Amino acid sequence: MNSISIFGVFVADLCFFGNKIPTRGETVLGNNHLVGPGGKGSNQAIAAARLEGNVKFITKIGKDSHAEMALSLYKEAGVNTGSVIQDPSLSTGVAGIMIDENGHNAINIVAGAAGHLQNIDTVSYTHLTLPTNREV
Repeated sequence: MNSISIFGVFVADLCFFGNKIPTRGETVLGNNHLVGPGGKGSNQAIAAARLEGNVKFITKIGKDSHAEMALSLYKEAGVNTGSVIQDPSLSTGVAGIMIDENGHNAINIVAGAAGHLQNIDTVSYTHLTLPTNREV
């Protein structure tokens, strides 16, 4: 079976819902919040695995509750986590997402551990070879 390697970021989405998104210096009272998984690469890896793809996800996360959420989702979806690096000295990324009553949003992302992923981190993943016959 062909495999899919995805290089990307996992962040915990911290979503705040309210009537409006505050302007600079303004405080508004929200009406709901939720915490869930995010990060475009992570979302792609989960979706491809749920479609029965053989997915390897390459990223770096911390060793915290947000990382536990990611690893739990990857296990449930069948994502190969052999290329997910955990660094206990760094926090897993987060995204603060403010969403107004019309669905418009403003997002602030802190990449966390994924922002510290370096070439040296991927040297041990030489088993991730580029396919010679690619299907798109």
